[in-house]
Amino acid sequence: MLLLLNPLTYVEVVWNLGAALEYLSRMGCRRVLVQLPQGMTHASERFLSAVEDRSMEALLWGRPAYGACDVVDPEAAGADCLLHVGHLPFPWLTPERAVFYVPPTEVDVGAVADALADRRSVALGGPAGVLPWLPRVAGELRRRGVDAGICEGRGRARWPGLVLGCNFTSLLSCRGEPVVVSDGSFHALGLALLLGRPVVRVDPLGRAETVDPMPTLRRRYALIHGASGVRSWGVIVSDIPGQRREELASFLCRSIRDAGLRCWQVRVTEVTRAVDDLGLEALANTACPRVSIEDSPMHRIPILTPFETLQALRLAAGGRLSRKYVMDVMF
Repeated sequence: MLLLLNPLTYVEVVWNLGAALEYLSRMGCRRVLVQLPQGMTHASERFLSAVEDRSMEALLWGRPAYGACDVVDPEAAGADCLLHVGHLPFPWLTPERAVFYVPPTEVDVGAVADALADRRSVALGGPAGVLPWLPRVAGELRRRGVDAGICEGRGRARWPGLVLGCNFTSLLSCRGEPVVVSDGSFHALGLALLLGRPVVRVDPLGRAETVDPMPTLRRRYALIHGASGVRSWGVIVSDIPGQRREELASFLCRSIRDAGLRCWQVRVTEVTRAVDDLGLEALANTACPRVSIEDSPMHRIPILTPFETLQALRLAAGGRLSRKYVMDVMF
């Protein structure tokens, strides 16, 4: 699939590795930077060898890519082309000479349809790897009398049916009960936190579960209470272009200082355990919102989302917590 992302930039998006390599070869690439997602770094030699088998030099980016927000400029790394694996591109964050290869996740269409056959109306979505299968699932459901939709989202999730950990607009744009088709519960949990209620997830083999946000919400509110008594804050700003939110960071630091507390911005590439040793009592995270939620257990100090930070300040000022949790969504 050839996409025109802006008047100067063409990018190939394919679900077949052979086709990805062919596109790189046709583009005249000589040095290809390979960028892999966290779950596939162990298979780096397979991709590097495949590139070199096409008479191109292969370079490996030494840090996992955490999403399409984390795309490397190949020229800055000494290459002339990029092979990014596992994610679909954002229109405004794509190098000029790039191929995005998404390994498809095989979906048992009949089994997934069986799991949803008792619903009246569903909106289907999932991560990039399941997207080629969703129209077939929707078709099978419609054949069984279920109103099944696949909708285009906004911003980062413009691909029909695409669900990101930080953007769920493809499901919210559709009528019907939102259903996440995915291997794990990561995407469904984000949607459940956004909606404030359980969400149905069906895995590619047709096994359904209900993802309940309440255990996570209880942990988040406990962290908010813990952070309401601190005096010194850091506001995390990512140097990953797709996660950098400078204006939000400035706003949060102003809000913290207006409350009579101390605040400094903290610049990072990744939010690691090292941030616990900066001498600050709590951190407001403006980088990937899921870092705050999924990685909090490994930290000794509270790491809050922007909403949670404002709630901690409200609590410290004698106010009440909001009755509705606001999921940090990135557009």
